[in-house]
Amino acid sequence: FLELVPLETKTKKGAGPSTQHRWKWMIPLLKTSFPTTATTLSTDSSQLSYFQTTILPLARTADATTGKASDDTNQNNKTYYQSKCIALWSLFPHFCIAPTDVCASFP
Repeated sequence: FLELVPLETKTKKGAGPSTQHRWKWMIPLLKTSFPTTATTLSTDSSQLSYFQTTILPLARTADATTGKASDDTNQNNKTYYQSKCIALWSLFPHFCIAPTDVCASFP
């Protein structure tokens, strides 16, 4: 699903808030797509490597951008990137429910 509808889109400089907030609707959807317990696993279980290679870099970029926005004029951007970082990290526990690649992700 995330290959078809990516969390991060390349936007033109000066793009408005409508393009910045495209990811917001996907976070709750992703949370509900994971199995709730190890006994309700489907064939498409979560993979820690996907979190590590895709979600984590987005969260780190959002966190780094938050640190750069220090003055009052950037307060909206700071709040936006803080909420994005927190939302992305909130996916981590869902990736930890019976992942299929624990041995490969933690050598």
